[in-house]
Amino acid sequence: MKLFHLNEYISHTIVEIEKEILLDNIHPLSEPKKLQDLTQFVKEINKIILYLNQKNKVAQSFNANIAHELKTPLTELKANLEYFLYYTTLDNNLSSEIQNFIKKINNLENIISQMLYVSNNNIKKLNNTMQRVLLNDIVYKVVETKEKNILEKSLDLEIIINQAVSIHGHKELLQHAISNIIDNAIKYSYKNSRIKIILKVKNDSIYFIVKDKGIGIGKKDLKLIFHPYYRGENALSNNDGYGLGLSLATWIFELHSATIKIRSSKGKGTLILVKFFTS
Repeated sequence: MKLFHLNEYISHTIVEIEKEILLDNIHPLSEPKKLQDLTQFVKEINKIILYLNQKNKVAQSFNANIAHELKTPLTELKANLEYFLYYTTLDNNLSSEIQNFIKKINNLENIISQMLYVSNNNIKKLNNTMQRVLLNDIVYKVVETKEKNILEKSLDLEIIINQAVSIHGHKELLQHAISNIIDNAIKYSYKNSRIKIILKVKNDSIYFIVKDKGIGIGKKDLKLIFHPYYRGENALSNNDGYGLGLSLATWIFELHSATIKIRSSKGKGTLILVKFFTS
């Protein structure tokens, strides 16, 4: 009988903790009434939970403070570089170098904005800004912003959307996450290759699929690809990111009760599948 109650208690606890992880606020475990022998064990677990919650709050505060401290000097540096670029006479090599510096600053500003957004928001705040969002519009809008990059690499982009697809969500966050997935497909595709984007509804679920025939991801990197700030072998040869993009995109999809899976083969390409559950 004790084993039955123990299994019931553990199953219920796991479900509750999974929900609370998304809230960035894990509550202490309740002591099981029919399992007095576990009381001391639960108290020890609660000490660990308290430590983790405190550590998470410190990390969020640290990220926010660092982001704020970096934002102002970067803005000033960018303004000075743009002044030299547009209002002084420079040789071609120096002009090109300054443009590259400005591009790197833009990337840093983007990562700082991401850090601030994650630090300053929690799921309760975000829920208040959610509404019905048409995913079709987001996909087409993102692709439109990437047209220059698509043309530069002579990519063949195929979009398959056969019906209006909407979910209850946060439009700006979803746009950011979808943009990251499509941007990676473009960035790591071979020139003159094909990218396929699919948005469809099947069996009460919504599927957003991006498939490319690019350089792919190695097995070692694939295991760590969702970790914040992790940059794999492919990313190290490309200076346009700092390793937070896919991790943040995953967080956004999970916020919308979606799952994300990646299949990839080095030298052959990558397939990313995001599955939303319709309400």
